[in-house]
Amino acid sequence: MWVSALTHVVSGLERNHAPLVEALITLPWTTMDDAFVKSYTSFTGMLITAKPEYLSPILRTLVQGFTFRK
Repeated sequence: MWVSALTHVVSGLERNHAPLVEALITLPWTTMDDAFVKSYTSFTGMLITAKPEYLSPILRTLVQGFTFRK
């Protein structure tokens, strides 16, 4: 629920919130349930729209999520 809540205030996230944002985008989203994945997708979409500087770390995390790991 907190990812969903942060989606509604993503435009208010400033540089001092970078550790929080980085912790969120590096969560293992591919191993979570469908509800979390929907919230995560919504959050990252809103984040990229409001703060384009997070595009590169988000893309890197998304690619890692699709990479096979033993």
